[in-house]
Amino acid sequence: MGYTIKDRETGEIKQALNVEIEGEFIKTDRGDIFHGKNVVVEKEKNCFVATAVGSDIDTINTLKLYRDKYLIKSQTGNLFVHLYYLVGPYLAKIISPYPKLKNFLKDKIIKSITQRVKIILNNS
Repeated sequence: MGYTIKDRETGEIKQALNVEIEGEFIKTDRGDIFHGKNVVVEKEKNCFVATAVGSDIDTINTLKLYRDKYLIKSQTGNLFVHLYYLVGPYLAKIISPYPKLKNFLKDKIIKSITQRVKIILNNS
């Protein structure tokens, strides 16, 4: 699952796939370091499978934008999203220990879906 980190003073928002808490500091997988008192960290409802296979944050943001802009606005899309939130975490756990499967899903399936989604988003 991904995280949104919001700086309380500046309002700046950063995103990360993983965060580590070390004392009073929060470190992200992107190399950002925050003082814990100055930020709010929230878990996001994320693209479980895309995250599990190691997709980059831009891919995940593209898929989330498509979800928010299109999927949840139709009955069928909304049903798909709700089912995905039920099944997605389990799929991610199943996939995680298998590097070859993760690479296949990331390079063939997720990449293909993301390319198609970008076309839809760019034409809207």
